[in-house]
Amino acid sequence: HDTVFYRSLCQAVFTDLEILAALFAAAIHDVDHPGVSNQFLINTNSELALMYNDESVLENHHLAVGFKLLHEDNCDIFQNLSKRQRQSLRKLVIDMVLATDMSKHMSLLADLKTMVETKKVTSSGVLLLDHYTDRIQVLRNMVHCADLSNPTKPLVVYREWTERIMEEFFRQGDKERERGMEISPMCDKHTASVEKSQVGFIDYIVHPLWETWGDLVHPDAQDILDTLEDNRDWYQSTIPQSPISPPPMPLGPDKRLNACIDKFQFKLTLDDDTEGGQEEEEEEEEEERKTTPNHMVLDCSQGEEEDKKEEEEGEDVVKGEKEGDIIEEEGEVGMEEEEEEEKRGVLQRAQSGVEIHSDTSPVEDEEEEDSSSPADDT
Repeated sequence: HDTVFYRSLCQAVFTDLEILAALFAAAIHDVDHPGVSNQFLINTNSELALMYNDESVLENHHLAVGFKLLHEDNCDIFQNLSKRQRQSLRKLVIDMVLATDMSKHMSLLADLKTMVETKKVTSSGVLLLDHYTDRIQVLRNMVHCADLSNPTKPLVVYREWTERIMEEFFRQGDKERERGMEISPMCDKHTASVEKSQVGFIDYIVHPLWETWGDLVHPDAQDILDTLEDNRDWYQSTIPQSPISPPPMPLGPDKRLNACIDKFQFKLTLDDDTEGGQEEEEEEEEEERKTTPNHMVLDCSQGEEEDKKEEEEGEDVVKGEKEGDIIEEEGEVGMEEEEEEEKRGVLQRAQSGVEIHSDTSPVEDEEEEDSSSPADDT
């Protein structure tokens, strides 16, 4: 289903040469990828970073390797194009592949949202792009969407790609750990949560992009958005839940005894302070005991002890419940802080130029006639 809306959009909007360039850009946009991010290459002073002056290091490398392949024997698939067509195609491809640099994601998305707000369509509902700048902007985002399309695939395919990508991230994290470097977001195999990473990746990167793209080509991308949201919900449901705080344990005999001793000592202190005032009361109580049967005195003493025990146990239970509430509140705060940290990691990794691989080509291999570039030329 990934190609349904691409076909209808491309045939009506783009020239044959632009469609051909988009196909080639999708094919080479990750060629010869070393399995580490742009920031890692820059931080380690790699040859690639030195060659491309720290600017879109991997994207420039993919382009160079892709175009060099055309010079291999029997590999020049554009040999029948004119010189002018080859130049135009090269410019288009470079523009689209450089746009897959994740450090450009936010600005690319902002421009796309602006285009959606001012978009024009024909009477038949086809997107109307009058100028080259508008068409290349859509082409950039189309390849970018394809690059971030793994979460839009059927769940079994999405999970397979997620496993491969996380293995790549963890290998980079191991290299950073060995070098004593700060480990990049989502690259620490000891602390990273795959489930939370994917939920954050969808919420803050993939869904906003695809939602905006869906508005541009509405309603052609609705099925893709539905699959994306279903996959997001599945990963959300697999996030391990924090254990519920156990109810407060009742105090054992030793703790109850200690509590009684504390209260008894407190009572003795009060007795010492009021000793003079209570001597007369004690004498009166002694007189009453002498005139009261022994079994009545015993019953009263036992009743008083039971009342004291019930009061002490009630205080302990209330104290335990308060401690349980405090622990539960601290746990919730900890979870919120952990989720915020995960969100910051996703955005930080996006801004630092994380590489996301995809096997999706953004357009279907179909050519239509174009006013500026006839079909027979390609």
